[in-house]
Amino acid sequence: AMKHTYGMFMDLGASLVQRWTIRVEQMGSQIMEVDLYEEMLPVAVEAIARSGFGMSKEHLQKNGEELIMAFKAIFMNMDGGSTAMQRARFILPYIIPPWLIGWLPLTPMVRRKRAIEILRGKVEWVILERIKQGPVENNMRDLLDSLLSLTQLDSENSHMRKDELLSHCMTFLSAGSSTTISLMSTVLSQLALHPRCAEKLRKELLEAFPSGLESSEDVEKVDQLSYLDAVYRECIRMYPPVPVSPRVANKDTSVGNYRFPKGSYIVLPIAAIQVKKSLWGPDADLFRPDRWLK
Repeated sequence: AMKHTYGMFMDLGASLVQRWTIRVEQMGSQIMEVDLYEEMLPVAVEAIARSGFGMSKEHLQKNGEELIMAFKAIFMNMDGGSTAMQRARFILPYIIPPWLIGWLPLTPMVRRKRAIEILRGKVEWVILERIKQGPVENNMRDLLDSLLSLTQLDSENSHMRKDELLSHCMTFLSAGSSTTISLMSTVLSQLALHPRCAEKLRKELLEAFPSGLESSEDVEKVDQLSYLDAVYRECIRMYPPVPVSPRVANKDTSVGNYRFPKGSYIVLPIAAIQVKKSLWGPDADLFRPDRWLK
């Protein structure tokens, strides 16, 4: 289903490598410092915008900067600043209802709210443009087509209302970008910190693709690379893009020996579970892709 997007992903990867190659050549023998979040953000945003919502490369060249700035405001404004603000990011959801946090007159909250309005406007424009184009018979071009197929805007029998469609698109756009940024930044940083792993992976890639990825058929073969898969699995084990998963019990329930009354707020500590030594062994806190090759 995603085969038609392979060329786009290859283009994005090649552009990133080319940009870094030029920077390395310009730096000469000097050490080059790379802010992976800054580097991955435009790549991830363009990837999900083009593959999921059909935004053209030309449209993103004209409007992409505003989109990227909105993402920065949404995902980065709570990461910087004082220690107190960083702590508040984690504490507030446990003492204040989530719907109320967005209305607090804190500068990061105000910036985030404005950024969300910009992002919502962009997504709504894309939806309206796609509706004007109409469906393509027997062909789902992307995620947006799939969502629109569940939405009959003028029908009470629709599986999804227009406002729900917009909310789902916002979720996919933001979640798809943020998780991609997190994962790619983690993979590259871990390979930089573990040169032996990087060399082993480089060897596997060069043996499989001596001239690099040249076609969609090459992309399909990527899944067959065992060490690449091991590196990927080890990265998301140690540094999951979604480190916690909150839930609210909608009825009295039990999990094992634990009882949760209706309304209980439960947090699943994914990041903690995935480095738990009783589950992963004494080396659970070490980056060791080979554990996945057994």
